Amino acid sequence: MTTTNSEETLVRCHDLGIGHGRNVLMSGIRLSISRGDWLALVGPNGAGKTTLLHTLLGLIPPLAGELWRSPGLRIGYVPQRGQHDLIFPLSALDVVRGGGGSKGSNRLALACPDAAVAALEQVGLGHLTTRMFRELSGGQQQRVSLARALVRAPDLLALDEPTAGMDIPAERELMDLVQRLSKERALAVLLVTHQLYLAARHAQTLALINGEQGTFVVDQTALLMTGERLSEVFGRPIGVFETRGSQWVVAVDKEVRS
Repeated sequence: MTTTNSEETLVRCHDLGIGHGRNVLMSGIRLSISRGDWLALVGPNGAGKTTLLHTLLGLIPPLAGELWRSPGLRIGYVPQRGQHDLIFPLSALDVVRGGGGSKGSNRLALACPDAAVAALEQVGLGHLTTRMFRELSGGQQQRVSLARALVRAPDLLALDEPTAGMDIPAERELMDLVQRLSKERALAVLLVTHQLYLAARHAQTLALINGEQGTFVVDQTALLMTGERLSEVFGRPIGVFETRGSQWVVAVDKEVRS
């Protein structure tokens, strides 16, 4: 894509088509991400969220349309849990060091030990540098994965289902940590999740996606988080309630997610 972009714009796409091989999952996608933004891609399992994420990050090519990324953009990526091979005897420090990369490049390289230790300290695990990754709890492993992403000093932090399998206290602790770090560093955050309440609690903007239905709707969180708008997008009755301040509870038919 060749166009004039604000210095604060990190990623922008126009009429983007995504999929694998010649199989187009969805097309006509338009969105932009600027420094300090928090965008959540929300939809059911298999909706195309990770495919869109990988396309925006440059891990797979777009099938149509225009995709622009800021020159020298540094991306920190936290993949879905289970991506690290637990057979190999890697310490927490080893895992974080593996996320290093040269400035202006997404090529993987080893980060220096001091930078890796600093990243672990930022996520509250400076005391576990020598602990084997496989011995850590699920929440601690996700914090190590976050430190691995942060060691690159990214402009954009991409999180793919970061709280999968975590209990609610650990989930909130991790996402509150991401929110604090994003404010401190003016990081853009791109969150992939199927949990609408989680996205609504943190993201400024929601992108609701469902490849099977051809649904892709982007808007401010407050404007999308209404029963009328969500029912319109997903084609089924959805109720939205606010409780305990900022905590959203979404009811789909008779099922309640809290």
